[in-house]
Amino acid sequence: MEKRLITAIVASVCIMFISQMFFTKPKTLFHQEKATETMLIDKNQTNSLPENKDAEAVKQEKLTKPDEEIVFETKNARFIFSKQEAAIKNCIVKNIGDKKEEIPLFNKQNRLFAIESKDFFSLENTGYLSVKEKDSLSFKAETPNKFQIEKTFVFNEEKREISVSIALTNNSNETKNIAYLLEGPASLTQEDSPAGQHMEEGFLLIDEQLIKKNAVKGVWVKEGKCAWVAIRNRYFCSIAGPRTEEGSSISVSGGKNIPLIMSFNINQTLAPGETKKKEFFLYCGSAKEDVLAGMGQGMEAIVDYGWFGFISKLFLFILNWFYGIVKNWGIAIILLTFVVNFITFPLTKKSFASMQQMKQLQPHMDKLKALHKDNPTKMNKEMMDLYKKYRVNPMGGCLPMILQIPIFIALYQGLNKSIELKGASFLWIQDLARPDAAKIPISLPFIGESINILPLLMVGMMFLQQKISMGDMASMSEEQKSQQKMMLLVFPAVFGFFFYSMPAGLVLYWLTNTMLMTGEQFFLLNKK
Repeated sequence: MEKRLITAIVASVCIMFISQMFFTKPKTLFHQEKATETMLIDKNQTNSLPENKDAEAVKQEKLTKPDEEIVFETKNARFIFSKQEAAIKNCIVKNIGDKKEEIPLFNKQNRLFAIESKDFFSLENTGYLSVKEKDSLSFKAETPNKFQIEKTFVFNEEKREISVSIALTNNSNETKNIAYLLEGPASLTQEDSPAGQHMEEGFLLIDEQLIKKNAVKGVWVKEGKCAWVAIRNRYFCSIAGPRTEEGSSISVSGGKNIPLIMSFNINQTLAPGETKKKEFFLYCGSAKEDVLAGMGQGMEAIVDYGWFGFISKLFLFILNWFYGIVKNWGIAIILLTFVVNFITFPLTKKSFASMQQMKQLQPHMDKLKALHKDNPTKMNKEMMDLYKKYRVNPMGGCLPMILQIPIFIALYQGLNKSIELKGASFLWIQDLARPDAAKIPISLPFIGESINILPLLMVGMMFLQQKISMGDMASMSEEQKSQQKMMLLVFPAVFGFFFYSMPAGLVLYWLTNTMLMTGEQFFLLNKK
């Protein structure tokens, strides 16, 4: 295969690889809002903050005051509540991976279901009374301006969700209008992501349109019938939504070095003695498609495997099936690689045969190039006649390789977002979701005190594969020999560069696949 064809293949892999890493194609349900639709909250309408108080200053003032924490434990998570604000400060998800890790989901700024309003600003001076029961936690308080607030969190172990109710009672002698902002999901703790990707995304399902918001500057508001809002990172998500069918106003705030916060804007008019209740649901946990699908309302849409998602889902199904048998994710990945290699073997065989045929024709092609070097049209015609005579497809060595690109991308997306690999160990690898990072006794420049062994093994195996596929170069010209030797070094080096910081599970797949292809090429080359 000529240098330019190999270069084109490498470039195609790199371009598609990078595009999938940073620009995954959204599903058709996505509706990206235009920048011109972004607006700032009108404080006169929402009354969400006390006058002359900056939003961040208010939050910091509340956070610096002494606060009593209440812990509520479930089978899958441990929730940390702020008694001062009757809000969820953090959620620690339990039993993650083989090591049964406990992962805190939220940043320190998180205050799920905290109320912000100038009418309630003095509430922390009064404080909430709390009642903890077997499957619920309740908070009650009276504000100085004669409003009673009652929040109730009911934990459903089977559905893995929390039902939340916010009841307001007007204990004054006059009708009052109350406007407040109820905080929903906020930025999650950053997970280790390959190649420095930013994998946190915000979602809103409103008026049956799924809107994705990666970041905002200031405050963005959307009116409509909201089903739910969500924030998701590589493995986990937080989803909240109203139980009622009425319209909602959603605000999303954030900015540079400011966490993304999604909130519900609520306006109510209460007569003397009247009580009005708002009901919500909350899910905090792993962003597994089957779990989210079981909750309904299309929540599984936040799990997106990109352009070839249907292939990713198929391979993840096979991977989980193998794990159910062998109980080791590393071995399951190796077995999955055997399956993928078996499926693609006809393409590999065809590609290798085509490359060998092109090598046999190379002397004839060199003669035609020398004979018609001043007449490109004549040379191309003679080349085509040569291909037809020997029944050789000049693209036969390239197309099968290109057709395998979607398979690799699908596996990359599936394994990259599979929480099952988090904390899974294999041989010296402590976590298949991260680079293998084997400790070394010295500290090396640019590397540190650990080295990723799998990518280095992969580079070595790719070098051997290239060496075998080149075969005998005796019939080649000096220029062609030089090109082949250059590709012998460049091809493995390019892939080694991209894979060095990749999760070990992905590198294990590629290493195993390269070993299998090397063995196949050796067999085909020596087959009589």
